[in-house]
Amino acid sequence: MAINFAIAALLLGVFIARLAGALRGEQLRLQRLHERALRDEGILAMATQSAGAAHELNTPLATLRMLLHELIPAPSTCEPLREDLKLMAQQVDRCSEILRELVAVGRAQLDGDCETLSLGAFVRRCTDRFQLLRPEADTDLQLRAEDADLPVRIPAGLQHALINLLNNALDASAQLGSTQVALSARSGVRCLEFRVRDHGPGFADPSRSPDSLGVSGKDHGLGIGLALAEATADRLGGDLDASNAAGGGAEIRLRLPLLALLSERDGKPVPTAAHCIPEETP
Repeated sequence: MAINFAIAALLLGVFIARLAGALRGEQLRLQRLHERALRDEGILAMATQSAGAAHELNTPLATLRMLLHELIPAPSTCEPLREDLKLMAQQVDRCSEILRELVAVGRAQLDGDCETLSLGAFVRRCTDRFQLLRPEADTDLQLRAEDADLPVRIPAGLQHALINLLNNALDASAQLGSTQVALSARSGVRCLEFRVRDHGPGFADPSRSPDSLGVSGKDHGLGIGLALAEATADRLGGDLDASNAAGGGAEIRLRLPLLALLSERDGKPVPTAAHCIPEETP
């Protein structure tokens, strides 16, 4: 009788422990889904406002462009000022290009269109666009020769996510007087991994989730860079995580399912980020 009671108590204890663990896991999953829903709702609201702002900004940007192109060749413009005006003209052109890209990205997401490029061409385009945005940046691009010619389908929003991460990395490096950032891309067994490295102070708590939408730790930040990058990773079935790099600074890793980027698979499941097995880098 005592043996039966002990066995029943043991089985009941194991069952209760497993049930409690399952409930905790489900609560964490629901909490994470709730956080994502709130984040996506905020992003949708910002996107709606951004669409109106983009339409309104087109006219003043056109006016600025016209005035700058008149001032640059003017005889009364001294050479140092002329160089500054040329830089301003480049930035105005970049702003106009960003507005056009916003419209193109939105159309591509609605239509489900993806551009196909080699991995090397894509990351070089990202760094080129980043250099236009932040001319002072010293960007180190790391790409293996065997990955450079890998053809990948570029989902809408991926380029903006990487540029946002590079922009955040440069801001972090600037806190310690550096202009160095690094972008690496490599294919693993089942995933494509992008790494963005800065030379700043690093994270006080690397396990902390990205900043809340609209809340930034920078004086002039908008608080949307990391949130948008994480939302892009979630939408593409990947993940985004952060850690402090060896030798100082921080590193952000964006991992995406490789098969989803290479081609469509007829009826076959696409691996998620949980199945990504990136190769270790030295």
